[in-house]
Amino acid sequence: MIPLRLAAAICLPSLALVSAFSLASTAAADAPGTCTMGSPYTTDLAVSVDGAAQASSGPGVFGPYAVSLCRVEGNGPGSTSTYNFSAQRVATGPSVGPGGGPGGPGGGGGTTGLTAEDAGKTFSIGFTPQAGDTPLAAEGKANIQSFGIDSTHANAVTLTAQPLGFADIQGCMDMPVNCVTSHPTASFYNPANLSGAIRYSTASGEGAAGFSDLPGLTTSSGAYIFFVWASCPTNTNRDQSFSGLKVDLGGPHLMPDGSVNSTLLKAYIPAVAVASCFGATPQAYAQNAQVTRTENGTTTTGTTGATADPGLQYVIAATDAGVTISVPQVTFSSPSYDMSTKSGKSLAKVKKTTAALTKAAKVSKPSGGSVAIVVAKSSKKVCVSTPTTVFGFGKGTCNYSAVSYSKAGKKMKSVKGSFKVK
Repeated sequence: MIPLRLAAAICLPSLALVSAFSLASTAAADAPGTCTMGSPYTTDLAVSVDGAAQASSGPGVFGPYAVSLCRVEGNGPGSTSTYNFSAQRVATGPSVGPGGGPGGPGGGGGTTGLTAEDAGKTFSIGFTPQAGDTPLAAEGKANIQSFGIDSTHANAVTLTAQPLGFADIQGCMDMPVNCVTSHPTASFYNPANLSGAIRYSTASGEGAAGFSDLPGLTTSSGAYIFFVWASCPTNTNRDQSFSGLKVDLGGPHLMPDGSVNSTLLKAYIPAVAVASCFGATPQAYAQNAQVTRTENGTTTTGTTGATADPGLQYVIAATDAGVTISVPQVTFSSPSYDMSTKSGKSLAKVKKTTAALTKAAKVSKPSGGSVAIVVAKSSKKVCVSTPTTVFGFGKGTCNYSAVSYSKAGKKMKSVKGSFKVK
């Protein structure tokens, strides 16, 4: 396996508004328990494959797999702070990399690529972040199935994903973005790769840059490289050049056999992130969502339903839990996808802070406790709440309750309120 390199990208002048990091192939793999970037991180690190826990026999070694977890600190406000992860196989003899190239050192001390057999497996990686780190979003050259953050247990993270294949480029010593344009045909096809990163912010707020509006977001792709950017329309302090979620991709246009190279792009936005970013419920956002593709200066609106437009067709599915947007056949070499609303604006017509509503209801926050605004079920087509804001997006009356909770989580007081959305 040729693992991912995760590096801070050069951002726009106002780094507090938006950030990205790149996922790109590199020429060598980390040995078990080591990190090319950042420092090895092992607190509560656990790995399971297809539901079976893998016993650890040494640093970074879990059964037949080598799993690296590396903590990378951002360099100042607006920078990208990540926990980088990758899964490989432990080499049991002279190691051979994908396509017949050299792998890690043999004799069991190095690593080799995941195999085609691994492509159908489900890997789960769990750990407890360093105190003060708040996990935000996950990205990977893998098909991420779930991303859980347990706020009641030190923000413990569990990420579950399946490997993805990708068309790789070998021997290019240039920047990955330049390799894509100089190598229109892939060197070989890697059948299984599982690498990526989890963005986090620190207690001082560093590393949040745009993604604090999208808690729990996951982005998956089998592209050779991809960059993810966030600029939510609900946030006035944002980059105005695009709206919502933008993903820049890169890859060779053709497979080694000359056929067209295509791969998956998938984003999952949990309900609280949909509300925070677009000011509506998942269902309301899905009805107003739009995906565009830009390449060589030309922007084209994507298509949904029973269409067959490689690179343009997208599928969107919404439940109460969140929204999944997939582009099943991304074609190359350097497309950019924007996932936003049809208007490019927030869907909210009214915006009220939790603090203002609780003050109006005369509900006080108990010592060590909390206060939340709970929207009535009868109003779910009118308004939606986040921990800090209530957004009114549909015509009608938004009925809610301001509820206080003790430090132990016991409900203390509940006061009903309402406001009109025109």
